[in-house]
Amino acid sequence: MTLKVHYFTDPQANTLEVLRSNLGTGIQLSTGKEIPHQAAYQVLINGTPTRQHLDASPHLNTLIIPYAGVPEATRNLLPEYPQLKVYNLHHNAAPTA
Repeated sequence: MTLKVHYFTDPQANTLEVLRSNLGTGIQLSTGKEIPHQAAYQVLINGTPTRQHLDASPHLNTLIIPYAGVPEATRNLLPEYPQLKVYNLHHNAAPTA
């Protein structure tokens, strides 16, 4: 089974290369600041997700916020998504994602 992850950023090529080289074979990573067409990601990595990002994929079950703290707007949205597992990584760096 493949785990589909969308990293909501436009990483530099070398950062993306390092990230992909450290992923397991069962992880399919997409990146970009646009929601993928026919989004099917299970994991969303996004520091400031909107309702549109959270609603885009019917398979979304995990949200990773790769910055210190959860933005107020996100905290206000989360009660509407009780099925989501939310992880906040307290580092301000792309390698956290």
